[in-house]
Amino acid sequence: MIFTSTETIFVRVYEARMDLLRAVIVGPAGTPYHDGLFVFDVLFPPNYPSVPPMVYYYSGGLRLNPNLYDCGKVCLSLLNTWNGKKTEMWIPGKSTMLQVLVSIQGLILNAKPFFNEPGYENMYVGEDGERRSKQYNEDVFILSLKTMVYTIRRPQRYIANTISVSNLPFFLCMKFELSSCYKIHLLNPVGLVLPESSLMFSKARSCQLQHFEDFVVGHFRQRAHDILVACKAYKEGSQVGSMVKEGTQDVNEHEMSTSHEFKEAVGKMMKTLVTNFIKNGSKDCEQFQVSA
Repeated sequence: MIFTSTETIFVRVYEARMDLLRAVIVGPAGTPYHDGLFVFDVLFPPNYPSVPPMVYYYSGGLRLNPNLYDCGKVCLSLLNTWNGKKTEMWIPGKSTMLQVLVSIQGLILNAKPFFNEPGYENMYVGEDGERRSKQYNEDVFILSLKTMVYTIRRPQRYIANTISVSNLPFFLCMKFELSSCYKIHLLNPVGLVLPESSLMFSKARSCQLQHFEDFVVGHFRQRAHDILVACKAYKEGSQVGSMVKEGTQDVNEHEMSTSHEFKEAVGKMMKTLVTNFIKNGSKDCEQFQVSA
């Protein structure tokens, strides 16, 4: 496994099936998706890149975003699954898989997903729009917590190598050449090696190859404390998304406006999270049992 400095988008390659790829996106800070893991399986059709890849989202039966359906559909112009502007659709020779992943992370898993619903940005404006958006974020955060529990309990099995992606210009699948640094080679669907990318992970550190289950365990073992700190703050009234790395509050402390129903729901979810985090090997979680 190779990490870059961002460590927020990971892809896993199946060497025996070059037309398949798994992507895992870490929910961005400042959004109701923060610290969650969102898993996508990708199929590259035979005529890729003339057509976009096919992307399936592991929803666990939960609809936590207007663009991510509980059936697994990802609604995105770049995937040609939504009728956007011509410049937003898949453009052969220009559009890349990296653009798809970055779009999912930045455009779908954003701070105000309520307005992802077509027409809502113009329909709900001003204070009414902000009120509805905050309520939606509360609902989404609870669903995101449920997704965490679902992922911890039933990590999707997949065996392959994993790398972290930040600035790859184009890729279908990758192989590594072991040297003083890791050089990325790009391959097309029939296995022809394309010109070597200039991108090198000279500061990357190598880790023991892991199965996807181990990746999930490690992620939540590391993030459990921060997730529970955020839950506690939201339960006490802080707005969803106001907690950033290491529990630092990024909002006016006087803005305590979460609903009573949300606070109760967070308290119930904290009990479930603490139990699952402890089983997962996380430490310093017991202190949150009382507050839950």
